[in-house]
Amino acid sequence: MTDYYDSDNWREDIPQAKYVFAKRTMSPETAEIIIGWAVNTMTEADKYRYYDVNTMARNLFYYYPITSKNITINSSSSSCSGSVENRYEIVCS
Repeated sequence: MTDYYDSDNWREDIPQAKYVFAKRTMSPETAEIIIGWAVNTMTEADKYRYYDVNTMARNLFYYYPITSKNITINSSSSSCSGSVENRYEIVCS
């Protein structure tokens, strides 16, 4: 038996893209909220992992979609250790 994978993903019935790039940037209002939160929340362990509040804030920002300007950052019930995006969550209202 031979495992066969078709490396050509071309289909005539749907549009194709070879590369897709996405870039997100924080608005000044969102940056103020998330970086302000990181300044007040960062622990010694976080300083070892993320080096500074901007990196910690950026990791959290890129993990959660921001759908409104009213955001709250809550502790996540899923985990009490690990990366910042597992310990906290952004809630938009």
